[in-house]
Amino acid sequence: MPSIYVDTASSSNAGGHEAMGLALKNSKELIQAILNQRDKGNRTVMSEPEKSTKSTSERLKELQGLYDTGVLTSDEYEKKRQEIIAQL
Repeated sequence: MPSIYVDTASSSNAGGHEAMGLALKNSKELIQAILNQRDKGNRTVMSEPEKSTKSTSERLKELQGLYDTGVLTSDEYEKKRQEIIAQL
């Protein structure tokens, strides 16, 4: 029979934790109920990325700074530079 262990903060044990094990007869049903409950609050709507309020020249300067400091590779820099220019 599958078991589930729950680790909870314990008020009776200064800073400690208690572990409680439960034997489950219908573990699949419990897992599905947990997933359903989780998904109720996770209704995310994908939207367009926000447009930058920075000017093209500011974005290109920022990009150049990232490249100059080694944060971006030359391939990453060139790809992003082309994306910025394409938005003109």
